[in-house]
Amino acid sequence: METLCRYGMPAKIVVFNNGGIGPGMPEIPPNPMLNMRPNSLIYGARYDLMMQAFGGHGSYVEDVKDLRGALDEAMHFPGPALVNVKLSQGSQRKAQEFRWHS
Repeated sequence: METLCRYGMPAKIVVFNNGGIGPGMPEIPPNPMLNMRPNSLIYGARYDLMMQAFGGHGSYVEDVKDLRGALDEAMHFPGPALVNVKLSQGSQRKAQEFRWHS
């Protein structure tokens, strides 16, 4: 993010934030510093505020009805922008009608 802002690159980022890479975690474990999986991310991390701190545009979305407006704002911002979309930690991927991979 810092590099994008420093050079004014108009990259647009959407973070689907479920607190992890892949399926996320159903809940934060006791003593998370010792018991979190290696692919865990901090649930509720405000990546949008990080982008703003570097001088870009950041939006935070918790309700699907706010998503279109946040995406429009990001696309119209002349520099880097990030939309941080908070998902349920237990969110599963949508079932596919066919497989993209084995």
